[in-house]
Amino acid sequence: MIKDAKILFYFSQFYVIRLGEKIYHFNPQIESFPTFRAFFTLLAYAFKSSAAPKIKNIKTTYRQLVYVETINQKNALIDIFLNKENKDESFFMLNDINGKLNIPDYDQQDFPTKKSFRKALCYFPKAYLISRKYVKQQKGKINEVHILINLSLFMASVRIFEKKLKQYEIEQVVLTNDHNLHTLSLLLASRNSGIKSYYIQHASVSPAFPKLLAEISLLEGQQAVDIYDQIGNLSKKIYLVGIPRLDGILSLKKSLNTTNITVGFCLKPYYSEQLVKEYIEAISSLGNVKKIILRPHPGNRESFYNKLKNYPVEISNARKERPHEFIKKLDVMISGESSIILESALMKVKTIYIDDKVAQYDFYGFVKNSIATPVHSLEELKEELQQMDFQKIEEQFDNCKYYCSTVNTAFENSSKDLIIKILNDDK
Repeated sequence: MIKDAKILFYFSQFYVIRLGEKIYHFNPQIESFPTFRAFFTLLAYAFKSSAAPKIKNIKTTYRQLVYVETINQKNALIDIFLNKENKDESFFMLNDINGKLNIPDYDQQDFPTKKSFRKALCYFPKAYLISRKYVKQQKGKINEVHILINLSLFMASVRIFEKKLKQYEIEQVVLTNDHNLHTLSLLLASRNSGIKSYYIQHASVSPAFPKLLAEISLLEGQQAVDIYDQIGNLSKKIYLVGIPRLDGILSLKKSLNTTNITVGFCLKPYYSEQLVKEYIEAISSLGNVKKIILRPHPGNRESFYNKLKNYPVEISNARKERPHEFIKKLDVMISGESSIILESALMKVKTIYIDDKVAQYDFYGFVKNSIATPVHSLEELKEELQQMDFQKIEEQFDNCKYYCSTVNTAFENSSKDLIIKILNDDK
């Protein structure tokens, strides 16, 4: 029972952020015959044709297993490991659904997705038995079908990771997400195997996040520590390491244009075409604006990108261009609730926060902690775009230290070195 309780505790963290952000919506229409629906869904995916897992230069033993399943996670880790010596001691496991996660210079293997569905069928009876209480707790919030499918997959993934950790004699597990199904299963597998797990923060955290579960956590700043103190922190050690993906570009802008400025505007998937049009017209009406660059969200469809071609703007493709490459081109960055606000302020670009009336206002505390200037209307936005004060940008950068511990220290722009030292010294 203790082991079952541990499984349910780790599994429940998967739903914490999804319930908090309302990603899953309860659908009573599929609550009839949930056990049969869940089982036959697993069965269908277990025998669905899929490519065999890709394998590249696998040895017999490695010191580290590094897990990556999205472009954002790759971007958060790749610069650290490209600078690392002894590359042959690290092995990457990828959940590479779209085939875009190749890690240069490292041995790597795809997570066996098809195998996990087949193994999940074996765990389905146990998932049904141990989920009864959890199902009742989540009644009306999460479909029982979702719970049964994901719990079966979770237990199957834990077993797969346990075998991989033993097979390659892994001593360290490194990841940069701790609330997806596979990353949680890897954390539990490492705990069951007595192997140290390291979590490297890759974006700002909020109170909607689950508890901090990795044995050792490398956090960006005091803000993350304060948030996890509220949520729950089960890590044995915490290190403050700053933001490694911004090494070399912290405090990038040393001066500010006041005329012929370039304005960047980050879009959300739920922004209507009419709303985007109104913002473009308001910004372009100002005499000091030379160029507008729109950055659609990675979740926007290709058809949305095509519609933007009708406007006199440039486009930053979030699927190809990393945030800091976009910000480098700007004098002003405009965004709703997003961690790109922090990156912009850290690069000393004037940063404006818009209340889009949809996302929870100031969820990450960027306005409260004075690293972005809030506006609540198009008129306020136009006024702010005409007030280019570099002293205010300097003050916003200083305030970023709460989120990025290396600001104005000897380790500014050296977060990668700090992380590599921690991983190498902790043997």
